Amino acid sequence: MSPESFSQSQSSDSKTYSDFIKTLSEEERANFLNFCQEKTKNLSQEVNDIEAWLAHKNKAGQNRWEIYYEKYLASKQAQAEKTKTQVAPRNALDEFRRELEEQQRQAQRAWEESQSQNHENNGGAM
Repeated sequence: MSPESFSQSQSSDSKTYSDFIKTLSEEERANFLNFCQEKTKNLSQEVNDIEAWLAHKNKAGQNRWEIYYEKYLASKQAQAEKTKTQVAPRNALDEFRRELEEQQRQAQRAWEESQSQNHENNGGAM
């Protein structure tokens, strides 16, 4: 889900943090909480209980969990894009290596054939 569709589908008035967190799988919940802990570790005031902190609103009256979940989704999307761009060149490089190896095998076979023909020709001339 993109951050935009998340914002459109969620209403800060209709959903609490406890309602929201129940919608996540255990793995997704752990990933989200780890993300939040990482993002909040350098705040001027230490966050001792990340879930209690997320359950409250910020000074502007926005739900912290919504803000951080949007950041989390954007981070996941950026990571997926980065992975895509890393995989494609790696696949192209692997394909290039396979082509080179095949050309080397063909060259080796051609060389061996020419050597056996030379050997036959030299052996027949003696």
